[in-house]
Amino acid sequence: MPLGTDSFVSIRLAEDAAKRSNVVLTPPLWFGWSDHHMGYSGTITLRAETLTRVIEDVGLSLTKHGFKKLLIINGHRITNLSPLIIAAMNIRKKTEAFVSVIDPAVIGANIGKQMRKSEIGGLGHGGELETSHMLHLYPGLVEMKDAIREIKVELKRS
Repeated sequence: MPLGTDSFVSIRLAEDAAKRSNVVLTPPLWFGWSDHHMGYSGTITLRAETLTRVIEDVGLSLTKHGFKKLLIINGHRITNLSPLIIAAMNIRKKTEAFVSVIDPAVIGANIGKQMRKSEIGGLGHGGELETSHMLHLYPGLVEMKDAIREIKVELKRS
């Protein structure tokens, strides 16, 4: 799987939605709150507060130019959801615009669980769901010959 998988899938969903509904699409924000990935070389992360403020600033800029409905598509699963939801609420309070956060992983979670062939843990990063998305959208970027079966599930006991 290529670096950028989460972004590639979200960008394609945004492009498809924009075409079908004849709306404007902004450029993606390539950085998010990725502190949990700092063990991987090359990771760039924003603080959660920074992500919230950047999204809020973008949203306020758009509403200042007359946009009354904003859809934010989250490309980095659960990690970025809280900062994005806080930004959406702040934009709504300040502008009364309709602002919604969409998360493809959350939307597809139930059907993914029903359709999966992997055991619990197989729908995570680089797992069956992301690989399926990429094989459908960008098959030339997936190297299945390099795929390995490595499912890690950690259970924490209190």
